[in-house]
Amino acid sequence: MWNNLHTGDIPVMETINMKKAIALTAFCIAALVATLVAANPHFIGSPSISDTGTTLLVSGTVAGLGNAGGTADVEVLADATAITVCHNPKGNIAPGQTKTLSVDASGTFPIDQNGRITFSLETDEPTPGACPNGKWTGEVTDVTFDNIRIIVDGQQLYP
Repeated sequence: MWNNLHTGDIPVMETINMKKAIALTAFCIAALVATLVAANPHFIGSPSISDTGTTLLVSGTVAGLGNAGGTADVEVLADATAITVCHNPKGNIAPGQTKTLSVDASGTFPIDQNGRITFSLETDEPTPGACPNGKWTGEVTDVTFDNIRIIVDGQQLYP
């Protein structure tokens, strides 16, 4: 029945389907653009960064993450310098070695109804530097942190 109705050489039904396809495509593009514009991650206030002696504790609230119900990935990266002391089998302490390394912590956090997350991450304590021999036990006594970075969904927000 539809094949008998023509506008020029194009059947009316094909014209209607093409218009629907164009309208659907335009709607999808508009929705994608709106989502990209809405996602503008930023800190509410400043993040809290604490050197606990041998670990780094970072927490904060990030807004501008888009719609509720999703999740956001947070990663904390830092350069670290670990100070090690060594204990020999008799309990005497000798200086160990200073060790430089990179530390990190990461997690996935739910986005609330306001497009925000609140996170808290702590790095692991680094392993001790080298001691004179295998009978000695190393202990990390202090770690200093530098070049701290906070990344949310692949975007560096700090510094």
